[in-house]
Amino acid sequence: MANLELIVKAFVVSFALIGVSNVSYSQINEAPPVPYNGNYLYKYGISPKVFNLLLSPMYQEEVSFSADWNLSENFQNNVTSVNLQMDYDPYYEYGNQLFVIVRDENIYDYKSKRQIKRYVALQNEKFKNLKDFSLVNENSIQFLRQEGDSTILEFSLRKPLLPWKLKHIGSSTGRIYLLNNELQKISLNSVKQFKADGVSYSNYTSEVSFKGDRDLGYLFDQYHMSGSGTKQGEPYSYSETLDIISYQDKEKRILTSFEGGAQKTEQFNEQADTFSIQLERSLPFLGNAARKAGYELPQPWGVNLFNHFQKESYSMNAIVLNGVNLSDLVFEEGGSIADVDIGVTAAMGDVWILPFLNFSVLYGRIYGNTNVSLELNDEMKDILGWIGEPADALDFSVDVGGSIAGLGMTVAGGYKNLFGTVASQYVVQTAESAGTTVGAFVVTPLIGLRMPKFVNIMVGAQYQYTNNKVSGSFQLSGADNTFSLNLEPKTWNFMAGLQRDISNHWTGAFQIGMGNRKSSTLVIGYRF
Repeated sequence: MANLELIVKAFVVSFALIGVSNVSYSQINEAPPVPYNGNYLYKYGISPKVFNLLLSPMYQEEVSFSADWNLSENFQNNVTSVNLQMDYDPYYEYGNQLFVIVRDENIYDYKSKRQIKRYVALQNEKFKNLKDFSLVNENSIQFLRQEGDSTILEFSLRKPLLPWKLKHIGSSTGRIYLLNNELQKISLNSVKQFKADGVSYSNYTSEVSFKGDRDLGYLFDQYHMSGSGTKQGEPYSYSETLDIISYQDKEKRILTSFEGGAQKTEQFNEQADTFSIQLERSLPFLGNAARKAGYELPQPWGVNLFNHFQKESYSMNAIVLNGVNLSDLVFEEGGSIADVDIGVTAAMGDVWILPFLNFSVLYGRIYGNTNVSLELNDEMKDILGWIGEPADALDFSVDVGGSIAGLGMTVAGGYKNLFGTVASQYVVQTAESAGTTVGAFVVTPLIGLRMPKFVNIMVGAQYQYTNNKVSGSFQLSGADNTFSLNLEPKTWNFMAGLQRDISNHWTGAFQIGMGNRKSSTLVIGYRF
């Protein structure tokens, strides 16, 4: 009876867990010359994209294909086999679509159709963002040896681009086989142990063979892999073969030059259950159309942790103490200031609803102090001098520790390596000890330059509008006092920052604010 876990492993193990050999060989033949300002890929007309097929056959986005899919697993001396058909269409409804034909419905004894669809879609989702990169390290390609009409090259992959499940293959090497200067296959063989999905693999081999030539290009004809090791302390082995039945172009025309030898099962056979698996997420809406137009989109969901520090001075034009307006009677007009020095630690969740529109929510803690200096007018200074307590100002400090919550919206766009964003937020700050609540509206327009191999740089400005009136209470000389201040904030300041993608999911950013308002912000985010 077929075991559905084989289907699950097809995307995790087959197209992800790839090891390669670093066995050293002597060069027994003279290496063929490399073109000036080129390498062996250019010499033999091989696109770097063919190496991405080592992760997933769905990276052949230019064509649709049907394939015969055979899986076999041996665990605790129990051998199970599954035969399926895979039909892949990258043009279906503006997004990748995978149709699976179940030839043996006994697999439903182990997993439901809904569980199959969800798992296969999620496994492909982990790697689909790599399709726009060249995973092969072109500088690593070297001549290995010549065997008659066959030429063998070696290569390695670009480790920084690989997701964490594939890091073990990043420092290994692979083999490229050519016959009469035409690409025949690419193979990878592990020599180091690694763990994946509860299996400790001691041996792993994968191989992709191709049809075509340097004029037509190369499409894969067969994918085969096998791995062995231990699972739960027991011997375990797994193998998979994907044989191409046929290829079709965008107009659904059969590419006869690439037809495979596998036999296609009739999709409407009463014993064959056909269902589709959407390989693109529903969010952001219109995201598939944007990707087809050539735009690179971030993962839709994000969680960010950030620390923000800010220092700003406010002048005041109205001062009320204990219910009495003392602005003109006691204090010098325009001479009083409030220095606000705060820090914020918060978490923010966000989601891209449209390719250019993001919504976010945040919650965190605010800490710091507001140092108030109320400058006395000349009349009040004279009075205090007569009674023997001279003073130029009334100074006190208010703790602004409390909570902060807010909602945000970001509009973004880009062209090639240039991008622009306008982020807006409304936040409510509650200073618990002072018994005061302040609302603020923040808008941050930025423009930037993407430098994928280094960092992204951003420059812009930030607008902050805070409630003019702030009220609360404080203690002075052992007595409780209430206050109400009418503030005159400085709304704009200059911003600059750096942002870098640490991995396929983790990002980091740092921003500073200069001018009328000094600030610094450090953000660590995870997108999924």
